[in-house]
Amino acid sequence: MKLTLILVAGAVLFAAGWYSWELHFWTPPGQMVKLQTWNIGSYEFEVWQRKNQGWAGAFTTALFARSISNRVWDAFSIGHEDGYSPAIRLRRETSVVEVLRGRKRLGAFDLTKGTYLRVGQSGPIAEGTTPSPGSWWSFSAATDARSH
Repeated sequence: MKLTLILVAGAVLFAAGWYSWELHFWTPPGQMVKLQTWNIGSYEFEVWQRKNQGWAGAFTTALFARSISNRVWDAFSIGHEDGYSPAIRLRRETSVVEVLRGRKRLGAFDLTKGTYLRVGQSGPIAEGTTPSPGSWWSFSAATDARSH
């Protein structure tokens, strides 16, 4: 009986810890987190996440890319996740940089054209440009708040 109680309590604590990590409930809405930076070819890439509204809100993930000779970043939406997802990675395949989450291909950045195409998307769409990824998120959040 005692062993069963210990195992159940351990499982509950493990589940609560995993759930808390996924929701990142301590992260305030609108806060941005840089997940990683890469230098591939003549481009610099950063992946950021922003916590959306509410303590249990989803996260928006974006890829930022700029040519090393350019000071302005181009922003591209990767998607929305229900939980915190730092497992984004980039892999170069000739003139394309694939964006992956685990084994799932989310999209590809064309190094020759400077464009990003999400899987299932018919044409490249840029979300805008910014002098820094953090300022783009801040501007985007302020714009979202004013539009409601």
